[in-house]
Amino acid sequence: TVGNKRADGIAFSTPRDVAVRGDVCYIADTGANRVVALDIGRTPPAFLWESTGFSQPNGVCVLGDELYVADTGNARIVILSPDGAEKDTIPAPDIEAFTQQVPYSPKKVGVDGNGRVYVVCENITEGFVEIDKEGNFIRYFGANRVAPNPFERFLSRFLTKEQRANRYKPTPVSYSNLTVDSENFVYAATATAADKQVQRLNTQGLNVLKRTDYGDDAYTKIVDVAIDGDENIFALDTARGRVFVYNSLGDRLAIFGGTGDAAGVFREAAALACADDGRILVIDAVKNSLTVFAPTEFGALVLEANRLYVEGRYPEAADTWSEVLRRNANYRLAYTGVGRARQMERKLEEAMYYFKKGHDRENYSLAFEEYRNIVMNDAFVYVAAGLIGALLALWLLRRRIGRFFTKVRDFVN
Repeated sequence: TVGNKRADGIAFSTPRDVAVRGDVCYIADTGANRVVALDIGRTPPAFLWESTGFSQPNGVCVLGDELYVADTGNARIVILSPDGAEKDTIPAPDIEAFTQQVPYSPKKVGVDGNGRVYVVCENITEGFVEIDKEGNFIRYFGANRVAPNPFERFLSRFLTKEQRANRYKPTPVSYSNLTVDSENFVYAATATAADKQVQRLNTQGLNVLKRTDYGDDAYTKIVDVAIDGDENIFALDTARGRVFVYNSLGDRLAIFGGTGDAAGVFREAAALACADDGRILVIDAVKNSLTVFAPTEFGALVLEANRLYVEGRYPEAADTWSEVLRRNANYRLAYTGVGRARQMERKLEEAMYYFKKGHDRENYSLAFEEYRNIVMNDAFVYVAAGLIGALLALWLLRRRIGRFFTKVRDFVN
């Protein structure tokens, strides 16, 4: 951990966002009106440079050799070079929504591989403001949808048009932060006590994640989300200072962090980022600190098993998950991991055994259904052969009986 409590020349003042590329991390030091670059390849992280001239910078993201800064107080996006020099500026877009009543106030920023810039703006509830690098407005992107209220819909049938217009209309919730993956999907975080706090938005602004209930209860407030190279999702819960780790299938891999003043826990976790080597960076806006987490030996084993399965290397994934179980027999996801690998290898009875051990009813039902279909298909051959044999025997018996009665009739005649 590095921050105000260290006498190394680094003193943050209410940092609000962090980005990382290689061994260099960039921090939006909001209270000090600057962006700071640190070398996290050293222990503790070492100061590299600072860039000033901002007014309350709240967001940073990095793409290639360019660092994008949401300069909130100056209502602009600033592009910095790797050494912190100002390279370009994206001015405020000219759209009707940004009037004197709703000023353009960029809080967070993300950029995809095609140069599209996504901005989280204060008091804008229509979603992200999507602009190009010249500042031209493209569209509102991916607005959160408001769930219909059945009572309001029923009541509106008995109200006049004027009464309906004067009633309170719920507005969508604004996003808290975002990140863009290598396939140009936008991962969005929404700090509300509801589902869909983490979304993966396609080009149409639709959520394509299978899971919707990120976190573990109604008090979870996801303020940031990050993606590693294996498409694992890291969601930051500011309410209790925790980091939730999910794989691309929606399975929860781990939870770490907490609240407090000790190392590794937080007072107000504000943002996080993933380094290429698996380290997780979290900043605290109250403790004014940056904390760097590295996977434990057990955690690295879990991530490796998950990676092997996602890559389709099922026998190796099953072996690695088995090693996870050898170290912790209570890690239920490992049973599911072995079961999935065995299912992909068509070893369905073994897969059902592991799903049952892991109390995974959904996957057990899928494996059982597949196993039942195979058994029924195999049995159908024998059943069909037996039925055909029985029909043939009845036909032959009928012919013999017919010939017998013919002979009796001829004898009587």
